[in-house]
Amino acid sequence: MIVVAVALCLQLIAAGMALRLFWLYGKRWAWAGMCALLLGLSFYTCLLIPQTHPYGQVSFVQLQSDVAALVMRLVLIGGMLIMEQALVQSLRQEEALHREKHELAGLVDRRLADLEAEVAERRRAEQDLRRDGERFSSIISTQYDIATAKLDLQAVMDLIALRTQNLTHASGVVIELLEGETLTARAASGRAAAFLELQEASVAGLSRECVRTGEILCCNDAERDPRVDLHLCRRLGARSLIAVPLLYESRPVGVMQVQSPELYAFSAMDVHTLQLMAGLIGAAMSHSAEFEAKQLLLSEAIERADRDPLTGLLNHRAFHNRLHEEADRAQRDGQTLAIAVMDMDNFKFFNDAYGHQVGDEVLRTVANALANVCRSYDTLARFGGDEFALLMPCVSKAEAEELERRLASCLEGTGYRPSGYGVTIPLSLSVGMAVFPDDAPSRLEALEAADTRLRRVKYGATDGVDLSEYLRSRLPCSIGSYSILSALVTAVDNKDRYTRRHSEDVMNYSLQIAQALGMDDETLDTVRIAALLHDVGKIGVPDAILRKPGTLTEGEVRAIQQHPMMGSIIVGAVPGFEATLEAVRHHHERWDGKGYPLGLTGEETPLLARLMAVADSYSAMTTDRPYRKGMEAGKALSILEAGIGTQWDPQCVAAFLSVRRAGLEASFVTAPRSDKRLTLQS
Repeated sequence: MIVVAVALCLQLIAAGMALRLFWLYGKRWAWAGMCALLLGLSFYTCLLIPQTHPYGQVSFVQLQSDVAALVMRLVLIGGMLIMEQALVQSLRQEEALHREKHELAGLVDRRLADLEAEVAERRRAEQDLRRDGERFSSIISTQYDIATAKLDLQAVMDLIALRTQNLTHASGVVIELLEGETLTARAASGRAAAFLELQEASVAGLSRECVRTGEILCCNDAERDPRVDLHLCRRLGARSLIAVPLLYESRPVGVMQVQSPELYAFSAMDVHTLQLMAGLIGAAMSHSAEFEAKQLLLSEAIERADRDPLTGLLNHRAFHNRLHEEADRAQRDGQTLAIAVMDMDNFKFFNDAYGHQVGDEVLRTVANALANVCRSYDTLARFGGDEFALLMPCVSKAEAEELERRLASCLEGTGYRPSGYGVTIPLSLSVGMAVFPDDAPSRLEALEAADTRLRRVKYGATDGVDLSEYLRSRLPCSIGSYSILSALVTAVDNKDRYTRRHSEDVMNYSLQIAQALGMDDETLDTVRIAALLHDVGKIGVPDAILRKPGTLTEGEVRAIQQHPMMGSIIVGAVPGFEATLEAVRHHHERWDGKGYPLGLTGEETPLLARLMAVADSYSAMTTDRPYRKGMEAGKALSILEAGIGTQWDPQCVAAFLSVRRAGLEASFVTAPRSDKRLTLQS
């Protein structure tokens, strides 16, 4: 019994140790300890129990039972070992499965992560591709718009600035042109538009460096970059900058600056985009600048072609273009258009006596005087050598008469004093005016009407009949050589317009005296012809002498005094003019015999010559000459009165004084200057 108790205790101890081993080292050591203890206990039982039998002997049955128990224990231990091995194998398989599961899960996670990364990368690539496509599409569109834009430099630069700002998502873009050595801002967009108002050198250091190197320069932080104008960048709110050189045929034409208020705002793609556009932009700007320069040259050439180089006024061709435009506008708006044609009196004298430089200066003086009386929207032009023309919109016929007087009097008090001469030569204009469409249905007819009125005013015709028409109607019955008379009058006019006008005035005054003396119509016709031709002999006097403003030499005086004899020779060669010879030959004789060419005294001089001498002297004193202003009528009459009995015939002077002082005009006078023209030139 004691042995059995001991065995049980040992078994309990073995079980406790197995539990202890399990707690400390796990299942393997627990099973191993249990098996070892059971085996040891079995051997102990087999060996110890027989020795401790009370009788000292062991029966066969007992031995067999012990052996069977031992075998069962061994089998149990073996089973336990097999189970342990199976358990271990199962655990190993479980661990392997767990490890494989973990590895598989990790592989799946990594693969999913890779797939997600690949999908994200593809999405980013698609976005970048789409963005790049849009960018390049915008670049192509911008390049197309630039290439097809009108060749207006400012419009091209504005387009470039705006499109570049949109492409780079910048806050502003500035385009500077290289003008000589200076960069001048010409266009801006966005926030950079304020730069144009600053009128300062934009980030000029960066721009100059960009021009110098010909490379794209980037500034990621204006606060730390010494190349930029920090003060200006702060005013513009720019932190990041790109300066792009604009080149054409390797020659810099300007700089484009792209600005942003953010740090590191521009990517490599932005730089690449600007690089792609720079060449086309430079070429487009260069072509536009060249086109603009050519257009400027063309407009200047057109302006020069439309301008008279001497006076700066419009020329004849430009005047006709303006006449066409203004006439169409007046017709379309139901308005009137006044057309004035003006001609300088005795202009040929200035060219002949002083030279063309003086004549040019006189023309400029007259042009300035006319420009001062014109309205800002009137059109003033130099119509010919000494002619001017003026278009005045919205001027009625009544207003035209007042304007005609103003134009004719605009040179009052204006004269020209040649260098070295103490006398100021007066300047005067003759004016003819017509109103379209009141006076003529077409613009050209209106211009012709104005020119016709100018000729009538200039050569002393009345409103209805001019001199040649009157002579043609009066003289055919008594004189058959009207054509010769007309030719002689024209020759005098071509020689000297003053002589022509003076002759017409002398005819007027001579007829007044002849009427006062009671002469018949036949004698009056002789007076008319003699007065018109009394200075025809001046055709043979050299122009230099005839138009000399200074004192004549003795030889020049003798040449002038020959013109009455030359005139009589010319007139005497014309059949039918015999009655005029004495008047033409002796109209410079004096009452006291001190005249020329023969020095006749008193009534030795023919009566027609004596009355023409009075008329000739009065006209010479009162008419404006190229080199002096005409005398007042009252003073001239006083001189005539003082010269009675010495220079002039008392009877003729008295007759003329009675007519002039009474203010009478002969009712049949046809060739004097009209009252209208006298008013204009007074």
